[in-house]
Amino acid sequence: MKHKFSSLLILILFCFARNKAQSQKIIDLNKTHNSKWHCYFGVEGGFNHITTFSFGEKSNYKQYGALAEFYLSRNVVLCARIKYFDTGVSFSQKATSGWFGQDAHKGIFRGRVISIPINLKIERQIFPHIQGYFKFGWARNREIKSEYDFTTNLRTDYSKLYTNFNMGMGFSYFINANVAVYIDLENYYFGGAKGQSGGLIFVRNYYPGNNHLSLGAKFSLGLRK
Repeated sequence: MKHKFSSLLILILFCFARNKAQSQKIIDLNKTHNSKWHCYFGVEGGFNHITTFSFGEKSNYKQYGALAEFYLSRNVVLCARIKYFDTGVSFSQKATSGWFGQDAHKGIFRGRVISIPINLKIERQIFPHIQGYFKFGWARNREIKSEYDFTTNLRTDYSKLYTNFNMGMGFSYFINANVAVYIDLENYYFGGAKGQSGGLIFVRNYYPGNNHLSLGAKFSLGLRK
């Protein structure tokens, strides 16, 4: 009886020690996944929708990019990217009369840009391994294609270098502390006017705008924050 009790006690202690070791392993794993590293580099690509076409032009394209991220703190990230995508805008106005009247005009601009968005990202953990984030910033754009289909009473000498506002949100899944995949939704707007309507007092500018849906992967260089 005493031998059976000793065997049972040893078995209970063994099970307890094993469960404790497994629990400690899970905690350490979560801690590793939740840790933040100094920097990541990655690539992304996906869908590009031009939001500022008005006459049924083709508005869906692809877009590609690369990124570098630097963690300023556990939840604040500075993100710089380089992107390649198509953009454009179209507009028209009927002739108006009076002191501030204007001739009828129509314009269609199609462009392609190399863009450098710089964003501040605010991250929060939603589930184990999953971070949600909101981001905002600006994008510096350089046109590598500029096609103007404008009526002759409109100017076409707009700068090929312009800045617009950029903001978005997304989710990152950390496979481990060094590797993460993410889905990102963002838009570009309010910058780089390619046309105007209105009189001498009230003027409306037409800015190219884009929505991007991206899938990406990023990798840490292993530099601990």
